[in-house]
Amino acid sequence: MKRCLALDSFRGYLILGVIFAYLMPREGLPSWLYAAKHGLGASDLLFPGLLFCLGVAIPLSMEKRLPQGEPVSVEEANQHVAQWVSAAGRLVLRASLLVGVAYVLPNLARAPEAPIFFVLLCLVLVRLDEKQETASLVLNCIGIAAIGIALLKVGFARSPDKFFLILGFNALAGGLTFLFARKSSSSRLMMMLIWGLILIVGQQQGWVRQMVQWRVLGELQPLALLKFQLVVLPGIALGDALLHSNEKSPKMDRWPMLLNSLFGLVGICLTVWAANSGELEYGFVLCTLLGINAIWFAHPWSFMRSVQSWGWGLLLIGMLLVPMGGVHAGPGTLSYMLLAAGVGTMVFGLIWALTLFTRVGRVAVSEEALRELALDRSEFAAQPEPRQGYVALGGQNPLVAYMAVVCLAISLPRLTGLEAWHQAQKWGLGEETAYAAALTLTIGALAAGLTRLGLRLRA
Repeated sequence: MKRCLALDSFRGYLILGVIFAYLMPREGLPSWLYAAKHGLGASDLLFPGLLFCLGVAIPLSMEKRLPQGEPVSVEEANQHVAQWVSAAGRLVLRASLLVGVAYVLPNLARAPEAPIFFVLLCLVLVRLDEKQETASLVLNCIGIAAIGIALLKVGFARSPDKFFLILGFNALAGGLTFLFARKSSSSRLMMMLIWGLILIVGQQQGWVRQMVQWRVLGELQPLALLKFQLVVLPGIALGDALLHSNEKSPKMDRWPMLLNSLFGLVGICLTVWAANSGELEYGFVLCTLLGINAIWFAHPWSFMRSVQSWGWGLLLIGMLLVPMGGVHAGPGTLSYMLLAAGVGTMVFGLIWALTLFTRVGRVAVSEEALRELALDRSEFAAQPEPRQGYVALGGQNPLVAYMAVVCLAISLPRLTGLEAWHQAQKWGLGEETAYAAALTLTIGALAAGLTRLGLRLRA
């Protein structure tokens, strides 16, 4: 399957950030690197960024499995129904595996045999090439059986891993939303409006709050986890726009596209500053002016218009809603969700533009060629297909990197004696930061290496 290089790169940078945030010193580094009690810190934007990437990937991965066009006979109608049922079944299977891993990972990661359990969890989620689906299912079944035996010893976790739990529920909800509102952008906007209203009304006493706080399996609140749809759905809109961008756009130079994306980066900085400093009025005015200017630059390309309209719209609406609960990552306020989605949209647009700019340069190409190049369909590319780098390869395997840091970052140093050696060094802040960075790059290399071997986990 062809890959979107910009999406893989964006996801790769995010997962490296997640690993470094997990391993870095708890204090001493610049405050903006840590999660903010009020406002937005760098760590607050990493997980929503991964959920945004999940949304972008849903149309890119599902479109080829769904029926094209309208059926003209009963046989074609039956085939369409079968394709839809198959796609929905894949969504349910993937979500079930992710939620299952959420309940077994914490106890397995704390066990002395954590490295072995890491390998077994990889078997549970492994996905080989499309031509080897049977082999993938066999490996999944072997992993599930082995993990089932291991659970007889360690048992299920009372507090599931939130990363996998949120990922599983939102992958299912986002996939079903795209499946049933595939050709209706207004339906997806309506779903965003519904989730936003649920977040607002759910703060008051009433049946909506009781519905949001509904619990199953002990402390699990499914509807509360689905508030992250406010981040996933804009990603779905961007992925859909990338697939169906206007192929009749005129040939234009690439420089305006790059400048437009840089305006988005400035807008992100202004948004974070305004949210953290309380200067919302100045930030709102500046972001509005920059947004108008950037949309003017983006006009010739329908995909960049989608990036700017979604990005600036989410940033501005998020800033307007700051008085309603503030910007807090912990409870996941409405303003935090929208600002995080806006930042993800702008950064993805910037990486998309930079990816194409480095491959096309100043050559004038049509948007059809741009779209095919962005999706790495080399038969339409202006240049030969490049060798994917370390970050993009790691971005194809984010679950490997996350499970590695949870299962191996503590157990392996303990087993190899590296932990005792590390504690005996009595390093300062600089050495501790360098040690965390080295472990981060090592885990990223593990994810990239497995990708190079053709082993990817279902995400």
